[in-house]
Amino acid sequence: ATVTLPGPNTTESHACWELDVAGELDLDPQPTIVAATSRHFTPTRLTLSEAGSLRLRERVQIGRTGERHGFWTGSLHADVDGSP
Repeated sequence: ATVTLPGPNTTESHACWELDVAGELDLDPQPTIVAATSRHFTPTRLTLSEAGSLRLRERVQIGRTGERHGFWTGSLHADVDGSP
């Protein structure tokens, strides 16, 4: 798993995915745990060919037992064969 934690100068972290898929892709990364007061942003940009296919699974756990919960936001922008 990936754990996001606040740093000494900022609470923010970013993980950006840029996927160009012309074949078949099954993407199932380990969960992200947003711990303490961290703020995590996950934008995903997908470019898919007409023949391409994608299965994407994103798992996020907000907080850990006994801590203040963090903040997470994700976005997905997909273009298929040049069209949004």
